[in-house]
Amino acid sequence: MDPEFIVYETSNVELCIDQSGRKVIENLEDGSQFVLERTIGKGSFSKVKLAVRHWEDEEGNQFQAQYAIKAMNKAILKRQRCVLYDSQNNMQMTNNLEKVMNEIFIWKQLCDKNIVRLYEVINDSKEDFIYCVMEYADLGQIMTWNLGDQKYDINLSIVAKLKEAHPQLFSKYSDTEASAKVIFSKVFEGVAYLHSSQKNIIHKDLKPDNILFSSFDMNIKITDFTISQQLNNPESLCFNPPGTTPFQSPESMFSGNGYSGHKSDIWAVGVCMYAYLNEGKLPFWDKESEIATQMSIQNQEPEYCFAEPLKELMKGILCKDPQQRLRLEDIQEHPWFKIV
Repeated sequence: MDPEFIVYETSNVELCIDQSGRKVIENLEDGSQFVLERTIGKGSFSKVKLAVRHWEDEEGNQFQAQYAIKAMNKAILKRQRCVLYDSQNNMQMTNNLEKVMNEIFIWKQLCDKNIVRLYEVINDSKEDFIYCVMEYADLGQIMTWNLGDQKYDINLSIVAKLKEAHPQLFSKYSDTEASAKVIFSKVFEGVAYLHSSQKNIIHKDLKPDNILFSSFDMNIKITDFTISQQLNNPESLCFNPPGTTPFQSPESMFSGNGYSGHKSDIWAVGVCMYAYLNEGKLPFWDKESEIATQMSIQNQEPEYCFAEPLKELMKGILCKDPQQRLRLEDIQEHPWFKIV
């Protein structure tokens, strides 16, 4: 971990509106200000804003920098009750505010180039909202959902940046395959960091919407730890299902049955990778029925319209038997990734 890594906690702020109608968060402890520019993302119970921080040093020199700020209403979160199961399958009644505090607890431990960095938590008892100040990934999601076409669209701005950075790679492979090699090698690096014995963190909602890209350091950035879980040890099982149906592993769908969160995360990345390399089309998807999607995940095999060795790799990642599914180290050492 970076020896200078620290997540600041701020509990004394003042909110106002500037002349342009933008919300301003002023830190009464150090005099800095966050100006909230525009909404750049939405979650189940949060909004993410692009913000510019303004501050000055002791000599009066003025500075500014861009951040993303996740804003959540504490009162609303507290009213939203939910049930969770711990690693022993014991049921716990909780609410979404406690889930957010668990997300912050996990996120504060993370310092890696492939994880969106959490810099500051603003939680003033007299204010309605809690704010998470985080790294701004300027190019956004690797893919975005196209509701009309019922598939994902690849973020071509990311592809263009990668093409500039890796001209030799792009001269050998199509733009889609070349960019996939770079992007998903970095995604698996980020997952390996989360799954390491020092962290034991299962993401549980890996999907294109939660995989961002920053042109500042040319890295992917995994984000959104709302339903993530930190295990007691690598052998501990998960009992709460992952977050988004088309990315759920087959073994995670049986209520009351524990499953390996590590293997389930690998499956989810495999679904993302399959879609990226298959014109944005998900391997298991029925737009009319969530149950039909789940049944497809359980019982059907996708069409592997890939050449070797990619076909072998995808089959190994999307193996329905978690015991036979490829391990992270097998994936990262696979010949398809070797040219990156």
